Amino acid sequence: MRPRTRRALLVAATAVPGDAPGYGAGVRSGVEALGSALTDAAFDEVRALDDPGRTRMLEELRSFFAVAEPTDVLLLALHGTVVRDGDGRLCFPAARGRRFASGAVRLDAVSEVIQSSPARATVVLLDCGYSGWFDDGPDGFTPTVPQLELRRAFPREGCTVLAAAGGGQHSAGPLSLGVARALRGAAPDRDGDGWIDTADLGEYLDRTSAADQRPVLVTATPPVPLARRACGPAAFERSGHPDPRSLLADLAAVEGLDLARFGDTALASLAHVPEPGQAEPAIPISAAPMSEAHHRAVESAMSRRLTVVAAPPGNGAGTLATAAAHTAVASGQNVLFVASDTASADAFTVDVRTELETAHLLVGGPSGGRSHGAVHGTLQERRTRSEEETAARAALYRDWAAVCVARAAIDAIARIERDLALLAEARGQIIAAGWDPRALFRGSSPREWLRWAEQATQRFPFRPLRRSGARRRLAAATDPALLARVCQIARVEQEWRNTLDIRRRATALEELYADLVAALEAHRRSSAAYLAVQARARHSRATDGPDQAGATAPVWSVAVGRARDLPPRAGMFDLVIVERAERCGIGEVLPLLYRARRALVIGDPAAPATGTDGRGHGAAAVPAYRALARIRTETGGRVLWLDEHDRCQPAIAALADRCCYGGRTTVLTDPWNLPGDAARPVQWHDVVGEYEAEDGGSYVNRAEAHRVAAVLTALDVRLPEGATVGVTSPFHGQRALLRRLTGRRRYSRGIRIEPPHAFGLRPCDALVVSPVLSGATPHRTVARTLAGAQWWHPVLTGVVAQLVVVGDRGFWTAGGGVPEAVAETAATGTAEADAEAVPSPLLRALNDLSAEVETDAVVAGYRVDLCVTAPGGRVLVLVDRTRDGRGLRRLLDRQQRLREVTDLPVLRVPLWRCLHDPADLAKEVLLGMV
Repeated sequence: MRPRTRRALLVAATAVPGDAPGYGAGVRSGVEALGSALTDAAFDEVRALDDPGRTRMLEELRSFFAVAEPTDVLLLALHGTVVRDGDGRLCFPAARGRRFASGAVRLDAVSEVIQSSPARATVVLLDCGYSGWFDDGPDGFTPTVPQLELRRAFPREGCTVLAAAGGGQHSAGPLSLGVARALRGAAPDRDGDGWIDTADLGEYLDRTSAADQRPVLVTATPPVPLARRACGPAAFERSGHPDPRSLLADLAAVEGLDLARFGDTALASLAHVPEPGQAEPAIPISAAPMSEAHHRAVESAMSRRLTVVAAPPGNGAGTLATAAAHTAVASGQNVLFVASDTASADAFTVDVRTELETAHLLVGGPSGGRSHGAVHGTLQERRTRSEEETAARAALYRDWAAVCVARAAIDAIARIERDLALLAEARGQIIAAGWDPRALFRGSSPREWLRWAEQATQRFPFRPLRRSGARRRLAAATDPALLARVCQIARVEQEWRNTLDIRRRATALEELYADLVAALEAHRRSSAAYLAVQARARHSRATDGPDQAGATAPVWSVAVGRARDLPPRAGMFDLVIVERAERCGIGEVLPLLYRARRALVIGDPAAPATGTDGRGHGAAAVPAYRALARIRTETGGRVLWLDEHDRCQPAIAALADRCCYGGRTTVLTDPWNLPGDAARPVQWHDVVGEYEAEDGGSYVNRAEAHRVAAVLTALDVRLPEGATVGVTSPFHGQRALLRRLTGRRRYSRGIRIEPPHAFGLRPCDALVVSPVLSGATPHRTVARTLAGAQWWHPVLTGVVAQLVVVGDRGFWTAGGGVPEAVAETAATGTAEADAEAVPSPLLRALNDLSAEVETDAVVAGYRVDLCVTAPGGRVLVLVDRTRDGRGLRRLLDRQQRLREVTDLPVLRVPLWRCLHDPADLAKEVLLGMV
């Protein structure tokens, strides 16, 4: 398999239905800006077409998509105008003048070419205006994006379609300019793989675009890498992206590795070697609660040579490692767990041993002993164990099948409601244009109108009677333009009625979610039973004292520094699990991949790239997570995410997610089970003090230090026994001053005063931050550094329940960055991004009922769309805008958690109902019955 290549085809079409001066120059400017950015991003091929015409454009498209490998990345950008023809299909005029209509290329033809391509990663950018809809403005363009028609034109699941906002396009398209800036490095690299992908691009465009200029993600797929981004420590930058083969060659001389056998190990993932044929997918096994992301990561770890997982702190990295080990052991495989330090390795050993009371999994190490005992049991005992194992396996398969069925049913509901939302929006545009679909099709169905319209437009001379009869039925709608408009309305109404009928006949979503919860609980119980049976059987087989250590120790746990004690035997383990890989060097991890057939690498993508605590030099000192994530992406794979958080206060977790991870995480923490002030988990004490310089380049702020001491006294009184408290500051002089001040006072607990990175390694319940700088400081560069996410990352991820900042609020908020987000969270009570505007029809309906409504409310650290004061009390409302089944399940989990932590009715209202029947929906909200 050849390396992954990236190619782009840009098409500029300056044809426009009306008179738009400067339109062609604006389109070409957008093409030029995007093409330049793609060239700078080292795309292997960038081709541009200027008014190519229909025939040439189709030929170029077929040529472009035909010569592609499955792992290639293909980008198609269309710049111009999308027009809807009389049949309701979308066309892209590719020629000017008289050939405007005849030179148009239908988008469904473009989609057919894309679907016939072997490439699995395709990105389509539509930097276009849209014309031919009911709400066209004076300039001939509609102000909205026709998502319904675009989804019909691009139905392929493996194609990401990003469409520019509606309205006339008279200058360089904002979508092209935004994409160009993002690919040049403005977009963040959230998963740490060294690439700006479509997820990073979407986050950047949403954050930087005006509300009315935000592009619309028509269809979504797993992230597609677009541009390489510099990452890693200085040594990594100087050496560039290290060649895995050359690095392995250097390590072979030291480690004694036989590189001729690397194809039998996880090291084959570093080269462009195809994955081996996959057998039956493994069933994830865990007696602890796991998210859907955990399940996918375990399935990947059991079937692929290399699996890289981005796991922010608190998102269940330890649960994933334990579940992967249990799944592998239950399949008769042995596991090597590698931790960044001995304490983490010992903790994993405890988790594996004690997670299941009846599963005594043997855990060893390089110096682990061998189990001895009596001989195997009798034949009857063996037969009994075999029957137990068969029954436990059957129960495990049955319960996992129930989980899959429940998820598939919710996926179907999500697709139906997504289509209903698009159809409801289209019907709203039709009604706003003066048409009433219900009145129009009261006597006859839309299907009959479409049939009459087809007969009325027939040109065959041998059917004149049928044509005249159809025209009489259509009455006044015989004008070609009017008839085409009626046909468009009939198509939308017919699809709306069919989809609505399917939704009404489907099982209630509440029942499906209850079935899913019950199936997951049953799967956990059957996992525990199956693990217990497997553990007893393995323990019985090991009592004879076999010769191979792997047979007596299915799970080995070692620190990365001791891994060299293992014999350099290729593939001696079935699976190696590397946790906290951001703290391990690539030079330390590669020899471990040689010793295993598959590898699961878990790391924090936002952790500061400080390397490996000084171990190693040059490219070998690059954090293993970043290097392997980059290799995984470049060889055609992708980084998986653990995206559900259940550790910190919701406001603190959302703050870390917003500043460090791009808002990809759903927070499900119960705030009332944590110490601290649950109503104000983030606080800012405004202290305007003068800071002083000290020897050694450090600074102190005495006013801040004395306020910190007072805050610590209050926390010590308020926090329960056993809660931990810490203090941090970016300057060692301030930390020394704080140690002196706290040493003069008596506290009921120890106070940790340490640098920020220490709390990232060992979190505490309450953390007080003293940033020191204030006022008109001349040290602007230092202030900008301290306002960045890299400095705040260990602070935000190192506190669980209470974050208190003591400093000059005006100074730090004026500089922007993370301190501004912290101050905003302290003021509002949440760091979750502002929700999209609640549909105005629902708000008007609630106001008509004289209901007291609060939009974008914050309850227990969670943001909800509506808080409605009903006769029976407050009702919380979540508007369902999800696009797929996974998003819908996460929304349902969030709804359930809100019910638990608030003890209030929490309603999920689908977007399509907000647009279709807001009056009835408003009544149901007031009654709490949705």
